[in-house]
Amino acid sequence: MTQQDVRKRMRGATVVIIAALALAGCSAPSESSGETPAAVGAAFPVSVTHGQGTVTINAKPERVVVLGSADAQIASALDLPIVGAVSNPSSEDGNWPGIASPLPAEVTVLDSVEPNLEQIAQMNPDLILATTSQPSYTELYKQLSEIAPVISYKTTPLQDSGEDLVALIGEASGESEAAAALIAESDEAIEAFAAEFPQLEGAGYVFGQYAGGVTYLIVSPTALSVQFMNRLGLVVPERVGALWDEKDTSYAASVGMITPSNEQLDLLDSADIAFISAYGDGAAEEFTSIPLVSSLKLLSAERLNLIGQDLAAPLLQPNPATTTYVLEQLRPYFETFAQN
Repeated sequence: MTQQDVRKRMRGATVVIIAALALAGCSAPSESSGETPAAVGAAFPVSVTHGQGTVTINAKPERVVVLGSADAQIASALDLPIVGAVSNPSSEDGNWPGIASPLPAEVTVLDSVEPNLEQIAQMNPDLILATTSQPSYTELYKQLSEIAPVISYKTTPLQDSGEDLVALIGEASGESEAAAALIAESDEAIEAFAAEFPQLEGAGYVFGQYAGGVTYLIVSPTALSVQFMNRLGLVVPERVGALWDEKDTSYAASVGMITPSNEQLDLLDSADIAFISAYGDGAAEEFTSIPLVSSLKLLSAERLNLIGQDLAAPLLQPNPATTTYVLEQLRPYFETFAQN
């Protein structure tokens, strides 16, 4: 399957997963440094180093263009002056789930996959954020840099920790103090949530997606969603985790996913709770009608939760700007889990 086939096949509501799957041959995701930016003043000019180079930003940005979902979420949380943003193709208003302040329709006009350099230039940006942009944008880093300073991914495309991206964007925008506060608030929210639901400690969970007849499960210990769920006390069941192969060079494995066959889906019963996003018309019915899925104890116990993209996308790539949103989306599922 070519990268173009992957993008066409799963574009739309699953744009975050698609972009990740398109990154064949990527190295394993890096772990967060765990450090937050120091509380420093917004002195300019400032030089910022990222995965594609070092850029100098001469003055506090007043016109920011965001080219990725997390870029929009983080920039909004830091109250940056966003004048252009890639549109979420699965939402009516083009906004990404979990964004602090919805962007107006005249702002969310950029295509999330197909770059239009002329359109971006007409927005007259003085900073372009592309830390979580699609590969099609990353490949045009040089051309984008001719329009305005670009902040790209920190270490690995679409696999940097949310904390690292918040710190990076905070540094570039002169909002390091706000970035540090956002990270701290996120940490506190996760700790409070875990304390509220002690039943999650050591419980087995599965998170993934069913699309186009294929089941994807995110299981790598270094996957961002796995690390997020681990902080809540949840763990990937041993039977599921045993299928992870670090030497696998497939599209799915590049972002910590496995693709079990329908004959292996009984392994879902090794989990105490599951979250599966079924994408496409009739996909949910198709998934639950697979013989080994329809006979799952997890399904009969109503612990196999079919979730929408509004939860699946930010849960796949969590960041401090969406922590509160993701936790509140998960809350009703865990309340039911805790009662049973």
